[in-house]
Amino acid sequence: MKMPRSAPPPAPSLSWAYFLDVDGTLINIADTPQAIVVDTALLELIASLHRASGGAVALVSGRMISDLQSRIGLSQLPLAGLHGLERRDSTGRLWIHA
Repeated sequence: MKMPRSAPPPAPSLSWAYFLDVDGTLINIADTPQAIVVDTALLELIASLHRASGGAVALVSGRMISDLQSRIGLSQLPLAGLHGLERRDSTGRLWIHA
């Protein structure tokens, strides 16, 4: 059976926001959570997307924000840790769900 050809994805728009999953998506799963390898080229790509999108990039992780921050740097990025129970906005303000 021949599958219909899908249309190519739309061109990026400045009206988009990007929410990027970290562990297992941007960074490969490792034997232990501490053993992950964060590639500098990846960090440069994320920083470039952050600039090109006018700051509309956030990283999402199951890790605590403090752990994520210590591994990736990029202090200007909004982060969601513990699957959204912790959030850091673009001003650096931390929100922690009770």
